[in-house]
Amino acid sequence: MSEANEPLESFEKVRHLSYASGWTDGQCKFQVISGDDRVGHQLRTFLPLSLDKEFRSSSFITQTVIFGLLPKFKKLRMLSLEGYYVTELPESFGDLRHLRFLNLSGTKIRSLPESTSFLLHLQILKLKDCARLRKLPFKMKDLINLRYLDMRGVYLDEMPLGMNELRNIRYYLSDVIVGEGGVANFKGLKNLKLLGGELCILGLENVADLNETREMILKDKDLKKLKLKWKSQFVHTRDALREKNVLDVLQPHRYLQSLTIEGYGGIEFPSWVGDSVFSKMTVLSLKWCENCTSLPPLGILSSLKDLTISGMKGLKFLGSAIYGVGCSKPFQSLERLYLQGLPEWENWEPNKENMYVDAFSCLQELSIVNCPKISGRLPDRLPVLEKLVIKNCEKLVVSSPSLPVLRKLEIDGCRGLACNSLVDFKSLKSMTLADVSEFGNWLRQKDFLQIEKVRLKIMGCRQLKNLWQLNETFLQEPPQGLQSFISITKLRIENCSNLVSFPEVCFLFNLSKLEIINCNGLTSLPNGMNCKNACLGSLKVERCNSLTFIVKGQLPASLKKLTIKSCKKLEYLWDDKEESCTSVVDEENSNNTRTSLFKYLEVRCCLSLKCLSSSGQLPEALQHLYVCDCSQLSMLSSSGHLPEALRTLSVEHVPMLESVAESFLNNKALEKIKIRSCYNLKTIPKGLHNLCHLQNIEIYKCESIECFAEEGLPSTKLSEVEIECCEKLKSLPNWFHSLNSLRTLSLRRLKSMTWFPGESFPTNLTSLTINGDVKIYKSLLEWGLHNLTSLTSLSICGLPEAESFPQQEMEMTFPPSLTHLYIFEFPNLKCLMGEGFRNLNSLEELEIYFCPNFTSFPELALPSSLKTLKIDDCPNFKYFSKLGLPSSISNLKIWECPEVKSFPEQGLPSSLLHLNIFDCPKLKEECKRDKGKEWSKISNIPRVEIDNRYIYDP
Repeated sequence: MSEANEPLESFEKVRHLSYASGWTDGQCKFQVISGDDRVGHQLRTFLPLSLDKEFRSSSFITQTVIFGLLPKFKKLRMLSLEGYYVTELPESFGDLRHLRFLNLSGTKIRSLPESTSFLLHLQILKLKDCARLRKLPFKMKDLINLRYLDMRGVYLDEMPLGMNELRNIRYYLSDVIVGEGGVANFKGLKNLKLLGGELCILGLENVADLNETREMILKDKDLKKLKLKWKSQFVHTRDALREKNVLDVLQPHRYLQSLTIEGYGGIEFPSWVGDSVFSKMTVLSLKWCENCTSLPPLGILSSLKDLTISGMKGLKFLGSAIYGVGCSKPFQSLERLYLQGLPEWENWEPNKENMYVDAFSCLQELSIVNCPKISGRLPDRLPVLEKLVIKNCEKLVVSSPSLPVLRKLEIDGCRGLACNSLVDFKSLKSMTLADVSEFGNWLRQKDFLQIEKVRLKIMGCRQLKNLWQLNETFLQEPPQGLQSFISITKLRIENCSNLVSFPEVCFLFNLSKLEIINCNGLTSLPNGMNCKNACLGSLKVERCNSLTFIVKGQLPASLKKLTIKSCKKLEYLWDDKEESCTSVVDEENSNNTRTSLFKYLEVRCCLSLKCLSSSGQLPEALQHLYVCDCSQLSMLSSSGHLPEALRTLSVEHVPMLESVAESFLNNKALEKIKIRSCYNLKTIPKGLHNLCHLQNIEIYKCESIECFAEEGLPSTKLSEVEIECCEKLKSLPNWFHSLNSLRTLSLRRLKSMTWFPGESFPTNLTSLTINGDVKIYKSLLEWGLHNLTSLTSLSICGLPEAESFPQQEMEMTFPPSLTHLYIFEFPNLKCLMGEGFRNLNSLEELEIYFCPNFTSFPELALPSSLKTLKIDDCPNFKYFSKLGLPSSISNLKIWECPEVKSFPEQGLPSSLLHLNIFDCPKLKEECKRDKGKEWSKISNIPRVEIDNRYIYDP
């Protein structure tokens, strides 16, 4: 695109137009080619390019382009509207007779104009992911030169007649829908001699009569991927023989690579399914073929890598027939096998032809899901199996003689696991056990102890009561192999409601991460965990409502992170009171040294928690402390001091807390302080001025705080201060105006604050939020806002006396650097004054919210830089400025303004890209499409939403 002032004559010979599409593309973007009929007359290519993938499904374009410009480009060869929110095309679209390439993928069109059938030169038509498209032009068959049709993700009600006449089609990436009685369409596929690529045929249950014609329809088509689909409903009442005949005549080319058969109602498959002639087939999926009681000899498909058998309700056995008679190496290339939804399947029989046959020699992934009756064994040898998933197979005891390279095991809803070889689990890295009924019996097997460095998840095993119930002999002389078992690195136990205890001495010496979730019967964790686990770095306990403490004694010396959530009876985290009273240790072995790695502590929703440790001490190495929703907690540390290494302190919704600490004198590492909803907290600890690394401080809803310490705040790195809803706070810290590093300041709902210390605001502020409850000086003029030369965002809320803003007699101005201005909750505000906005040449966003008496913009010229204007919850607002809106505005939002019914008389600026109207009934009525008085003013805006609905949606 060119500069706007470049002569139009220089674009008269433009042939190809490509541009970067954005979130909304309005009239201004196309002014070069829309300003003169001569410009674009010779255009051959119109190709928007999305630089961001998100735009492909959500970008908007003005209707001027769709209905005004495109029909004029009579010589277009290539046209793309991919990803635009286009709901319809003009009927004159068929006048683009020279069009060769048309891409409407991802648009919202519901139908193509009937005139599309006039595009006789069209070779490529892309309609991928047009989910709303329901019909094609009636004379689609007239597109005789069409070679490539992509309709993936399109669900038509019915294909138009005569599609079989498109004899030049080479790639038909589409769903061919056979309507009721649509045998002609079905047979007509044979005429598409050049058809290749991908093909999906839906509605095959509608093929009622083949007239005894058994002519092959697809056998001569160079298809790579084929999907054949019948409706799975009423499969038992359909004619099984007729459906077998239909499938028989659909035998594909021998070089087919992928085949899906879904909803087929025959009792058996035709002979071509599983024929060895399909030597190139790599993917086969048989789904919801509910009447079939057996499978074809799929084992002889020499290239098959991915096999899915799903929803076959009549299948009872996987017999030897599936391997293929005389096949010495069945499934020789199979890598992934998925068996799902086989409710009657009882047994996986071995190959009776040859008990020693080498089957599944390449199988890497095996999934058996929702097969409740299977109870037999898995195949004998799976030498390269890496992933085994068994779910909802209640009778199955998972057993296999040899799984030497198994890395991931998931068992959910099964009877149990039996391992018969010492090498079964030696390569295992991840194991998930959920709802295993015979959990404890096999867990204590000697061979199971061969697990080494595995991530173990135990979930929903209701019969599990004790983990590894070990006797004294076992502990004194561990059996051979235990040394490998103790190398488990990650353990997650979840939803085991009957689990009551761990072993007294924990032997998981190499455990680095332990998570225990929703185990309400658990009364204690291992007593020896604090001294026996040399590697435990992360511990998470959640929804374990019988625990009163987490650790007896000191924390494990290796622990780095402790997270506790929603443990209702928890009174303290670690019980170290007795140890601290009775132990005599030297300085090197003190608590602080033993927990020197402990950096992160998070406690949430523990309603009975009274203190973090029974002794009231916190580890000195702690760097991040988060406490939230602990209604009984009254102190963080009994000593009154926080750890010296602390960097982040966050305390939220702790209503009984009276003190965070006595002082911050020893906490020079603190970078962030966040205190919210601590209603009993009366003071902020002394020493804030000493925190040379402090960057952020937020205090919210601490209703008892009255003042800060006299020393004030640090002036080195502090960049953000937010103080809100502290009704008793009377003043800000001393020397506040000298905080040269401060960039963001928010003061809201501070009813008792009646003065501002020092000279004025810190001069380097970039964002300022002030609530009217803060009584700073006598007038807004004395705030000195014009001195804040770096200020970009200003939010002023709740000035009850102001009828105009800024007040006319003040003659004040805002800093010219301002880009965002928000005016909230001015109950008496009637108008904005132009003088105060005189120098705002950088203002981009203006928002007026909850100003019930605000009626209009009288004689106010809004800044020419303004891009966003929002008027929200102003019930008496009626009129825009007589001067109109600036030509720069791109976003206009009008919400809950029931009196407004029109836009500026001179219309809306052509730069407007997004108009959002909500709960404005009068304006909504006037904006009705093609009927309302205001429709002409908004019809060219790319994105118009009224009451959260896009205006061009049906």
